Amino acid sequence: MTSADGINDGKNAGRICWLIANTMCKGATESTFEAMITTCGECDFYNLVKAEGGEKVMLSIDMLREVYEKNRLDNSNRKAKKSK
Repeated sequence: MTSADGINDGKNAGRICWLIANTMCKGATESTFEAMITTCGECDFYNLVKAEGGEKVMLSIDMLREVYEKNRLDNSNRKAKKSK
């Protein structure tokens, strides 16, 4: 993903992997935002990048959480409307 070159001083989204679906972590692919929120928040690499980048990096995972929650609520509302 060359469009992410330079973000957090990375190359090909290498330092924003927590924002990219289907990235590898500890030998497993994380394909859902829900899984990534938990896994990435506990990741040594994520925490290193966060420490180096400060607030800017921390906001990235917060945005991921916000998007996940919005999608979860939207999906719940859609299901509720269909069941009426």
